[in-house]
Amino acid sequence: MDLKNNQITISEILQNPKAKAILARNFPELMHPFILQVARKMNLENTLKLAKGNYSSDNVSKIISDLELV
Repeated sequence: MDLKNNQITISEILQNPKAKAILARNFPELMHPFILQVARKMNLENTLKLAKGNYSSDNVSKIISDLELV
């Protein structure tokens, strides 16, 4: 998947079922309807900046790699 230098929106990622599964598996809190409504407009870069407080940089790098392979 082309992540557009991490400028792809969460909404665009969620349109791909495999990419959605990656996000759901790694960021289950993101799938809460209220959070998802807000996050859909965010780009991947900003979402990952928020996630770095809760996830290691190795884990974030793995998620990016997995998304690129979709």
